[in-house]
Amino acid sequence: MLLEIERLHRRHYDYEMAGLNPRITVQPGKMGGKPCIRGLRFTVYDLASYLASGMTEDEILKDFPYLEKEDFQAVYEFFASIPERIAVRRGRQA
Repeated sequence: MLLEIERLHRRHYDYEMAGLNPRITVQPGKMGGKPCIRGLRFTVYDLASYLASGMTEDEILKDFPYLEKEDFQAVYEFFASIPERIAVRRGRQA
């Protein structure tokens, strides 16, 4: 019973953390809890780093055949939503 509850909690946690697109998953214990693409051991930061280095989507797909075209859109949406996910913490006013 306890294992079933934990499994359901993880599934809920994965979806809640992904937020925007179900292609982006976050699982405690996988890749240090960083957002990954479709549960793979490939983080959104990995993909962003390749893009930032100047690689094209087609070059990345050729080097990593387990990625899909739709994964790029999910990563773009993830990074575009960062301002919406940042909480501003207000300090005490004197």
